[in-house]
Amino acid sequence: ISTVHNKKRIKMTREANHYIQDIVKNDFDPIQDNIYAVIPEGRRDVAAVRASLESKRKDVIFLVWKTESGHLKHQELKSSLSGECLHIDQIVVQNDLAIISIDAGEGYKNRHLMEKQEIPLKELKGLKKY
Repeated sequence: ISTVHNKKRIKMTREANHYIQDIVKNDFDPIQDNIYAVIPEGRRDVAAVRASLESKRKDVIFLVWKTESGHLKHQELKSSLSGECLHIDQIVVQNDLAIISIDAGEGYKNRHLMEKQEIPLKELKGLKKY
């Protein structure tokens, strides 16, 4: 992967993190909470983002994408309740699908939270194509 491509992936990571921080700003405590984005290999237009809102005892997983006009959009994929942890295991794009694997941590105890979501890219309105 080229240096230019890597810089654009890093830029998308930063943009997605800031965008989701703005979405959850009413619940976000900068001391306790954190946000991280995972970008699929070979892409720079889509990301899975986890907002870990420790102060509210919940995690939220979002899909974020960049539109043709350069704006970001999102879709909430999953939210936990009462302190259950969610993690992004991976995001891949293949066969015109964004496939997001969500892990629950803590092994078998939270197995009911683990899932794989497949989102057709054509459902992401205005997705900028790379």
